[in-house]
Amino acid sequence: MIEEPEIICADLLHILKQLGVKLPTEFPVEIDLQKSVDDNFTSENSPQNDIYAFDFLEKIPLFDLIYQILKAYTDVYGFYLAYIYELDNNHYEYDDFSDNITGLEDYILSIAVTKLDLHHNNLTPNFTTFQRKILRTCEELILEIKNFAFKLNIPLRAELLDLIYDDHDSLGVNAEAESLGLNKYRLHPDIYMNELLTGMRLIHQVLPKILNKLEIDFTVDDQALRRW
Repeated sequence: MIEEPEIICADLLHILKQLGVKLPTEFPVEIDLQKSVDDNFTSENSPQNDIYAFDFLEKIPLFDLIYQILKAYTDVYGFYLAYIYELDNNHYEYDDFSDNITGLEDYILSIAVTKLDLHHNNLTPNFTTFQRKILRTCEELILEIKNFAFKLNIPLRAELLDLIYDDHDSLGVNAEAESLGLNKYRLHPDIYMNELLTGMRLIHQVLPKILNKLEIDFTVDDQALRRW
C-alpha cells in the first residue's frame, strides 16, 4: 500500500521535472550520511542540542525550493479541505460533481507551486508555462464545481476561486478561521443571489396570472425602468 507521504514525494518529483529542475545525482555535501536525521538538523551552536536548525540546508537552492513548496502546500490543502472537499460529503450520487472535487485534489500540490515567485529562479526555467497551465486547468474545474453547487443549492462559505488567486498565507489564515468555527454562519453571496433569482422567477410566473385575473392591461414603461 502506498502511503500519503510517498504519493506526495512522487508528485513532487514529477512537478520538479515539469518545472525543468535538474535533480542532483549526489547528496549535498552539507548532509553527512553517517549522521542520523536528527543530528543533521541539530544546531551545533545549541547547548541543549535539541533545536533543529535549517540554516545550513536553506543555503542549498533545491532544499529551499522544496521547503517553500511544502509550506505553501500546507496552506493550500487546508483551504481545499475546509471549503471544497466537504462539499462532496452528501452528494455522491452526482458523479460529475464528485469527479471534479477529487480531480481538483490531484492538483493541490501543483497549485501550491504556483503561489511561489519562481519566475526568475534559475532552478525552474519552465515555471511561467507551468503556472499558466495549472491555473487555467484548475480555474475551469472550480467554475464547474461552483456551477454544480449553485444548481444543487449547496451553500459556499468562501469564494472557491480564492484557491487560485489568493496567496498561500491568506488561504492558510482562511482555513484556520474555518477550523476554529469563526465562519460558522457565513455564506457565500452566490447563495443569496440564488434566493433572489428564485424569487424573481416566481414573480414572473405569478404576476401575469394575477394581471389576467384582474383583467389589467399592463404595458412596461422602459423609460420609467431607467429613471433613478
